[in-house]
Amino acid sequence: MGTIHASVLALSGLALAACSNEQSEPVRAAQQESGEVRSADDTGDAPQPEETSQTSEGTTPLLRVPTDFRGTWARSPGACAMRGHDRFTLTGQEIRFFESGGEIGDIRRDGNALAITYPHGRPDRSPTPQAVYLALEGDGAMRVRISENESVTYRRCPARTTATVPERFRGLYALDRQACEQDYTYARAFQNVTVEANRVRFFETGGPVTDLNIDGDSIAITLREMVGDDESERAIYLALEEDGSVRYRPSNDAEISPMVRCQR
Repeated sequence: MGTIHASVLALSGLALAACSNEQSEPVRAAQQESGEVRSADDTGDAPQPEETSQTSEGTTPLLRVPTDFRGTWARSPGACAMRGHDRFTLTGQEIRFFESGGEIGDIRRDGNALAITYPHGRPDRSPTPQAVYLALEGDGAMRVRISENESVTYRRCPARTTATVPERFRGLYALDRQACEQDYTYARAFQNVTVEANRVRFFETGGPVTDLNIDGDSIAITLREMVGDDESERAIYLALEEDGSVRYRPSNDAEISPMVRCQR
């Protein structure tokens, strides 16, 4: 799990109390006396020794965010449908805000409260651990405090439905015409991307489209990418050119690549 950030170690103390005043000492005592420990993936299976262990601080270190904390959360119902600063998404191993986020490092649980860290920083600086404190309050609500900021109430967004990609953006895209043949003895074919009405497919992964942002002949497509048992949110970008070529960016931090649109 690595070195625990100091603010995360404060989970069972003042830092957590500022995020949630609902967690009581009797609840903690009952959990410890009964031996109740949540598994790393919250599936109900018996936890392995390396996945969870009760600490002297009364917290439980985990390898993955429990399922009851996962999902997309927003400050208002309207924010659920819009990409912006008022919503964020939490998966088993990642937290994603509008302009930041990353792979979660330390994870500590104490009942209905959770503390996590993720790398935060500007592109020109080395990232530093940013602490986030979360406390479930029932009825789909959760108190969230980022670093030393005030805690804010978020509500769980409804399950996401698929979005439909306009016809003009659909098709098979490749780095060159030879890759269009999808002969995977040719290395460049592994970079092929297929955009369907409700789904994006890569060589070994892909997932349903959940959000679109269209500006003329440019489109940002957000999808839920499935990699084994893991699910994460990913955005790709396409810009159609007049000569039939396409400018493609496979993720937020990737470089733009010229691609061709294969014949249907």
